[in-house]
Amino acid sequence: AFSPFSGANSFTNTSTVLWDGSFEIPGQDVPATVSGFGMVFSDVDLPNTSFIEFFNGNESLGKFFVPVQKAGSKLSFLGVYFKKQRVTRIKVQHGNGPLDQGEKDISDGGTKDLVILDDFLYDEPVKK
Repeated sequence: AFSPFSGANSFTNTSTVLWDGSFEIPGQDVPATVSGFGMVFSDVDLPNTSFIEFFNGNESLGKFFVPVQKAGSKLSFLGVYFKKQRVTRIKVQHGNGPLDQGEKDISDGGTKDLVILDDFLYDEPVKK
């Protein structure tokens, strides 16, 4: 049910569908910010389930839902650029069921929307 966007490798957290990410200066353990972030999702069947929420510190800059895959494609993309805000961290939800539960995907007769991730895109992280 999953299609890679680039190459044969994809990403997912198998035990949970919700995870947090933050940014660092490349090659250093120094907190950083970005102006925008996007990712490719594979096999999004249900609307308003998969999302990226953006934060500046503890302030939410908004929660954006991933569009459902279009007919003939297993891929969806969500990316947001902030012109006047900096992003310090993100919260991502991919689907509504973890892969390690043995559930079938909704498109295969199951009850959960199982989703994996592919490419992540963001601008050069800069020091906070």
